[in-house]
Order: sequence, then C-alpha cells, then structure tokens
Amino acid sequence: MKRLLLAAIYLVFSISGVMATDAPGLFPPKPEPAVYVHDYAQWLTGEQANTLEQQLRAMHDTTSSQIVVMIRSDIGDYDRVTYATELGNRWGIGRSEKDNGVVMLIVTEGNQRGIFISPGYGLEGALTDLQATQIARDMVPYFRAGNYYSGIQYGVSAVISAIHGEYTADSTSNDATGSGGAWVILTIFLGIIILMVIIALFGKYDTQDLSGTGTFGSGSRRSSSGGWYSGGSWGGGSWGGGSSSSGGDWGGGSFGGGGFGGGGGGASW
Repeated sequence: MKRLLLAAIYLVFSISGVMATDAPGLFPPKPEPAVYVHDYAQWLTGEQANTLEQQLRAMHDTTSSQIVVMIRSDIGDYDRVTYATELGNRWGIGRSEKDNGVVMLIVTEGNQRGIFISPGYGLEGALTDLQATQIARDMVPYFRAGNYYSGIQYGVSAVISAIHGEYTADSTSNDATGSGGAWVILTIFLGIIILMVIIALFGKYDTQDLSGTGTFGSGSRRSSSGGWYSGGSWGGGSWGGGSSSSGGDWGGGSFGGGGFGGGGGGASW
C-alpha cells in the first residue's frame, strides 16, 4: 500500500514537473557505459571525481548495486525528490531484476539547495528514509565549511555501508553456483574426458607407428596444441579487454533498468 501511494504521489509530481519545465540538458543522456560521478557545479577536482568514480565502479563490480552522484547548481522547477527519482528511472540505475540503484543528488544553489538520497525499490529496506535523511544531514556541515569532497566522500561511504551485502555480484556471475553452473561444470568435465580419450588414441597409433613415419600421431598432437589453445577465446578476447569486453558486467558496467518510487531522505543548508 505504501509503495502504491508513493508511486501515485511520484506520478503526480512527475507530470507537474514535466509540464512546468524540462529544460534542455536538465536530464543528461544516459551514459554508456555507466558513469557514476557527474559534477556540473565543478565542486570537485578531476582527481577527486576520479577517486569517487573508481570507488563506485568497484561497488558495482562486487555487489551489482549502483550509486550515482549528481551535482548540479540548478534543477529547474523540479524539487529534489522528484528530480532524483526521475533521474533514477530515466537512466534505469541499478539492475532491472533487483532495483538496486541509489541517486545522491546535490543541488548547490537556489531554493532547492541541499541533498536528497533516493534508493531504488530493492534497496528501500537497507537504506530507509530515516537513514538517508541522517546521512544527508551529516553531510551538511562539510558543505557549509566548503569541504565538498569530504562531505561527498562521507555520504558515499555511509550509503555503501548501509547497502553493502544486500546484493552480491550480477546473476551472470552467481549462476555458476546454481543449476546453470552445474551444467557448465559437467560439460567441461565431459570435455576433459573426451580430450583424454582422443589423446590416448593418438598416442596408441603413434606408438604402433602403422605408417612407418609417425606423422599421424605427431602431426595430430601438433595441430591440437596449436588449434585448441592459440585460437580460443581465452587467449585475448573477453578477459583481456576490460569493461568493454564483457557486455557491461565488469569495470563499472551499464545501467540496467532499475526502478525508483520516491523513497529516501534529504537535508538543506
């Protein structure tokens, strides 16, 4: 019932917000691959933004949860709640089957100046409205003192602490322990047995040296060592290419369709 009520409220605010203004550039295009730190107010140095980015990429790679830090001086006629929720839904932050995204919106100027931390549906239990509000309030003293990076770093670390362990890495990795993984292991095992039988047969023919030259046995072993290993995908395909080679599952990944309903908490200064 609470979720339905929040969704209805969010829908009303979304419609009114879009009718009021959706200024060009107010919602940037979804980055592909995912980028987690967006500083439109120039609060951070390049090094600081990169440090946060790497921290959030590592968070995704180990837990599949995605935290986006959006820093803006202006959000038009939107309030912080509506903007953060709308951004989460437009970009699909988090995985579609887990809704495990978080938007940390920081507005640096105007009557909406403040922070709002919005969790996706799947993280509302781990990052409650009360927790999100307290984290935002704890960030305010840093910002008042001009310690922007320290405040954001504190907030990101607090959010990570709250949601860490709620989910593990993407299902593409976890399936290895399930029924799909069992079939993969069985297939590899059978392949090894077949390979051993073939090698044994080749060795038998080579020992007998039926042709008198030994070319059948030795030639087969040479072709197998060249063909089985040098041309396969292990040699330099998926694993060597980093984030771009695995379809978005490594090195930060992609935003996968997570949903947001307007929950969370914030603070002003």
